Amino acid sequence: MCKNASDADQTTGVLVPAVAAETAQRDLDNHIFAYDHSTELASGITAADVAGYFTNGGTADTFTMAANGAGVLVTGSSEDTPESPIQIWWIDSGLDGDGTDVTANDVKLLVQSADLLDLNLMTAEQLLV
Repeated sequence: MCKNASDADQTTGVLVPAVAAETAQRDLDNHIFAYDHSTELASGITAADVAGYFTNGGTADTFTMAANGAGVLVTGSSEDTPESPIQIWWIDSGLDGDGTDVTANDVKLLVQSADLLDLNLMTAEQLLV
C-alpha cells in the first residue's frame, strides 16, 4: 500500500499520497505523489486543475515546486465506488519557458485509465519503470 503523506520518508520515486487539500505543503520536485482530488468527475480533471494545486498556480497550497523543478502526480478518487479515472501527470515548471511557477502549460497528462478506478489500489511498484 502507499505511504501516508505525513510519513517522513519522501525519497525520490516513492509514491506518497496526499489525500486532502488541507495537508501540509509537499514538495513535488523529483517525487511521485498520489493525490485524491475527491471530486466525482467521470472524465477526470484538467491541467488547469492540477496547476491549481500549487501555491503559485492557484488558491490551494497542497504542493510546491522548486524553480525549474519537475515531478509526477497521480490523481484520482479513493471512493468505495470510484467516480473518476486515475490520471498520471508530468509537471515541469520550465515547460512554459518560465521555470518559476506551475501553470497549466507546465502540466502534461501522460496516461489516463480507461475505467473508473480506486486510487487507493495503486502501489509504488505499479509505477516503477
